[in-house]
Amino acid sequence: MVEGLHEIGVTPPYPNPNSFNVFMNIPVGDDRNGLDFRPTVCEPGQFITFRAEMDCLVVFSACPQDVLPIHGEGGAPPKDAHFEVLD
Repeated sequence: MVEGLHEIGVTPPYPNPNSFNVFMNIPVGDDRNGLDFRPTVCEPGQFITFRAEMDCLVVFSACPQDVLPIHGEGGAPPKDAHFEVLD
């Protein structure tokens, strides 16, 4: 994120904001001291729509995670993700 923002001439805030993962399934563990990495519950083709109510910068990436079972049984490789900005 930091490198991408620098490429377009934007100095990111410090400390950097946390990511907002909309399709990941990583609940807080029962003991509240850890995370549980689970496969997504989303089906292929599902989507989400956000509406910005002020000017904003959005940094978007497809999850590169391929070492935990969050992409389903068998450790399926990460897939492409797409976004559309409407005016």
